[in-house]
Amino acid sequence: SPSWLLTKNRDEDAYNALFKVRGDKNVVEKEMMRMRENIAMQKECKTSPKSSKSPLSNLGISRFFKGTFVRPFVVLVVMTSLGLNLTGAPTIGFYLIQILKRSEVSIDPYVAAAYLVSWRLIITVATSIFLAPFVARRKLYIVSGIVLATGALMLGTVCYMEKLPVWQTTLESYPVFRWLPIVSIGLLYTGLSGGYCMITFAVLGELLPSDARGLGTGVVIGINVVNFFLIVKFTPTLIDWIDLNGLFWIYGGIGFSLVIFVYFCLPETFGKTLEDIEKHYRTICYGTKDVKSADAETSCDID
Repeated sequence: SPSWLLTKNRDEDAYNALFKVRGDKNVVEKEMMRMRENIAMQKECKTSPKSSKSPLSNLGISRFFKGTFVRPFVVLVVMTSLGLNLTGAPTIGFYLIQILKRSEVSIDPYVAAAYLVSWRLIITVATSIFLAPFVARRKLYIVSGIVLATGALMLGTVCYMEKLPVWQTTLESYPVFRWLPIVSIGLLYTGLSGGYCMITFAVLGELLPSDARGLGTGVVIGINVVNFFLIVKFTPTLIDWIDLNGLFWIYGGIGFSLVIFVYFCLPETFGKTLEDIEKHYRTICYGTKDVKSADAETSCDID
């Protein structure tokens, strides 16, 4: 990336790479100026009195133990490992046919699955074109998270009611209610593809500081993949323990919890440069936007 090239003193390569993306000389020069200032602030943070005393600084890994890295790292781990894996997406993705067969929906389960996946594709494309470029990230994530969690709770409730004799009698009298599982999954998919998943991966490339973004992003994705494997592998076991309704009630509860977490912990990144986002965490860390004026005893290190 251009910022990485600048850290390696490859200014000309950085300029050319950025110009391919921006296509405007003035814009490129202003953006490179911001990146140089940001890199200078990072170097000052590394050479602060408290940081220079840390034995980790000699190993070149001290930046991974600073608040400017740890805080966004924790936010990203929660949003990916919990938000993507423990809100129903992997379970629906791998066990959709089994869930539809169990619910005895009105149409062939394979046809219903094809409709649901097609609906998810439509929502993804529509969100990418008409919502994501214009709506603030936090607002879109919160709204889509509420829709997703509502769908999960609704599906859990339908699965619970299917065990009740009175519900079976109701289904015989009103077959239209057999569409409720499909509607619930469609609602879950609407939230998932309506910004929830998209925003998660968008901020993955925005929150971490540029001098630790590569490794940090890799670690976040690695943790996410491991959790994804575990939830898919042990979903049948969880269903045996707490049944399908209990599992989706938990998914719904986690979904609403993630909405609250994001409301308080995720900074708005829409319309902001990567440098502005880094300044946000430096402000939390130092208590000022200017590293030079930060007190010598105040450090980005986690207390």
